[in-house]
Amino acid sequence: MPETIEKVSNKPYVYLICPVRNADPEVLAKLKLYVADLEAQGKTVHWPPRDTDQSDPTGVKILEQNRQATLDAKEIHIWWDPESKGSHIDLGMLAMALLFDSTKKIILLNRNSLYPPKTKVENLILELAKRYW
Repeated sequence: MPETIEKVSNKPYVYLICPVRNADPEVLAKLKLYVADLEAQGKTVHWPPRDTDQSDPTGVKILEQNRQATLDAKEIHIWWDPESKGSHIDLGMLAMALLFDSTKKIILLNRNSLYPPKTKVENLILELAKRYW
């Protein structure tokens, strides 16, 4: 069985839920700086545009990689884009992971964009961020 990142590294591990395909280049640039800042603080970050192999034609390997990153993470940081289908899947995996490990910390990066919440999913994100802050 392959070792998880947490077993390999003693650094705090962060998984960043964010758009990948069709992502706004300005958002990706902001997130790149954000990831660099976290890493400068000594954190290990799994950032899907950089760290998940996106060449999988069916998406199953992408799901497996992101699922493992979600399970391994001590912190989940979220840049919510309601148009990102992958982020919806990642959010579902996060909800599942919290059933097994309620010690994960959730940080919502673009909180202001969710006010007022327009969907049940946005209400869920805000509630999770409040409960697991």
